Amino acid sequence: MAVFKRIHQHSRYYRSYCSQQQASCGVHDKAHCIVEYGAGTGVFTRVVAAGKRRNTTYIVIEQNKRFYEILLKQFYAMPGVVLIHGDAGNVYGFLREQGFQHADYIISGLPFTSLPQQISHKILSQTQKAIRIEGVFTTFQYTLLRHSLYEYKILWSQRV
Repeated sequence: MAVFKRIHQHSRYYRSYCSQQQASCGVHDKAHCIVEYGAGTGVFTRVVAAGKRRNTTYIVIEQNKRFYEILLKQFYAMPGVVLIHGDAGNVYGFLREQGFQHADYIISGLPFTSLPQQISHKILSQTQKAIRIEGVFTTFQYTLLRHSLYEYKILWSQRV
């Protein structure tokens, strides 16, 4: 159990480090519209929302109902933050609904390597349509693809 506690502590540090790095990339300097896909529990969302300019709109799209409800509790009354319970594959429509033609920055925490190819393709096609020509699209993902292999190695080493 101690090993898994250490893994969780390291992943928490990693998420914090990544969100700080993401926020320090100048995302807030000139943006009129920032979009985030797959905000989860709001690790990046908190950092970006706290550092964005007052007149920047931050559209946060989360499809998972449970995560969306967590985000609502944290960001419901925050000025300039628009929470959408929906599919990132509809990002261009969401932008239009908020009065934007394009986003300046799109940040994605979606696990593209785990998603079915047609879903990834739809989201990436919509992203290409939604991002400003000079815009920036950044993606990151957490993965447990090797997690079971790691568990196996830990259990095996404890036996020997």
